[in-house]
Amino acid sequence: MNFLLRGCFVVCVLVKASTVSINPALDNEWLSWKTFHKKVYQEKDAAFRRNVWEQNLQYIEKHNTDYFMGKHTFAVGMNQFGDMTVEEFSNLLNRRNTRQYNNKTCNIFTADDKTDLPQSVDWRPKGYVTGVKDQKACGSCWAFSTTGVLEGQWFKKTGKLISLSEQYLMDCSQSVGNHGCNGGSNYRSLLFIKEKGINSEESYPYTAKTLNQGPVCLSRWTLSNL
Repeated sequence: MNFLLRGCFVVCVLVKASTVSINPALDNEWLSWKTFHKKVYQEKDAAFRRNVWEQNLQYIEKHNTDYFMGKHTFAVGMNQFGDMTVEEFSNLLNRRNTRQYNNKTCNIFTADDKTDLPQSVDWRPKGYVTGVKDQKACGSCWAFSTTGVLEGQWFKKTGKLISLSEQYLMDCSQSVGNHGCNGGSNYRSLLFIKEKGINSEESYPYTAKTLNQGPVCLSRWTLSNL
């Protein structure tokens, strides 16, 4: 009886897997996308990833159709995350570090009712923003948001836009509770930089993995009085 039940379970799983809808007309586009992004799958995962990719492609096409009809303010496109579900993408790039910390020293700006603020501000043409960066398959968004804040502030103070090193924070700020690709805190990172300094992106490039290069952490460029 147990043997029959196990046999039925295997058959049911195979039937379910075989019902994954694949559009043969997209074979060449799928192959080109995999080649460009260097995607390689185990045989048991290939059909599922193809199906997710096709669903994301359908979403992109529908969204962009609506965009050209004026229903959205932005267009979207396929990228290296196209074979991931929304949940997988969220788990990858929105990792949270839940350790509590004291932020009583923070100065929080609160606008009063009489403050005349613009509806929107684009800092890019003003020179405050570096080029687009890619954190890849690494939960290091905390490091990128930290450097982005400082890059803009440094430009405001000096008129020089310098790309700062996220990798330095990933490798060197674990002593304050950051965890490289597994999450970190913007607040703790800013306090760390205030005390220890930071490297430029050019001198300490991004690798999308934690290297733990202790001696390299001693060589840094200091942003003073920010």
